Amino acid sequence: MFEIRVICEPTDVAKVSSDLTLAFGLTKEIRDYAARDGRRRRLYTEATHRTAPPVLCSVCSEGVRWVGGRDGWWVHARMDTPDHEATPVYWQDGDRLMEAIAAAVRAYCRTDANGLIRATAQDIAAVAASVARLLPGS
Repeated sequence: MFEIRVICEPTDVAKVSSDLTLAFGLTKEIRDYAARDGRRRRLYTEATHRTAPPVLCSVCSEGVRWVGGRDGWWVHARMDTPDHEATPVYWQDGDRLMEAIAAAVRAYCRTDANGLIRATAQDIAAVAASVARLLPGS
């Protein structure tokens, strides 16, 4: 865990906040205060290093995030960017969690004569949960 302090122009607060959220695993909300010069803003937060890359939009490659809980939807992390719906990339090379789940599905789910994986949603959920339980903090 580490602390982050950013001093920026007031017009950059939303963009800096969005970029911090995408770049790091924030452990505390971003706090926003006036800088000593009375003109700029000071942003403070605490974070950990991300273990997986941020989720990117398949249309514009900007960061996207899920909001609204179980019945939610994808939105762009920077609300000022797009003129299109946020559409996540469904597979990201280098995402260690995705790669671990894919390897586990290949190892534990049935394949047909053509090499296609044949599994129920419950089979895949059980494999994904098993991998997730191996993660720190699970």
